[in-house]
Amino acid sequence: MSDSSLGPSVSLERFPGALQRSWRSHLSDAHLAADPDDPDLRWPRSADVLLLPRERYPEPDAVKWSHFTARFPGCGLIAVEEADQGCTVLFDDDTRLRARWVDRPAWASFALAASAIHAWARMCPVRDRPRDSIRITVRAGHRLAPALVEFVPVG
Repeated sequence: MSDSSLGPSVSLERFPGALQRSWRSHLSDAHLAADPDDPDLRWPRSADVLLLPRERYPEPDAVKWSHFTARFPGCGLIAVEEADQGCTVLFDDDTRLRARWVDRPAWASFALAASAIHAWARMCPVRDRPRDSIRITVRAGHRLAPALVEFVPVG
């Protein structure tokens, strides 16, 4: 996460979850995103970000943080997929943000939007979460053009 004259920016790089096990210390600034219904329960139980696909969770506003806390106590945020690869994100204090891609590139996904919010939220104190919309530049690889994701508070 960085801030420049162009506004906040997040650089994301994907690693297979198993890669973390090959390192003695935690990968720097890494987080794990997983589906809560993954058949291998190690992933969602260790996840920082839970990814809820639209097929199984079609109503983002109906999803409650309390439905997941007992099963996934280490989770930092929950992302519910929406149309156009955006998402609604829930934090443990019941704050909700809606993420949408601005001129979405082919590589953009709801999982990457959720990861961008997670990276941004780790650097942003709770009291500084936006009351208005905020746009963040997302870079997801050396050969991919950057994209803009907009976060808008819900409610």
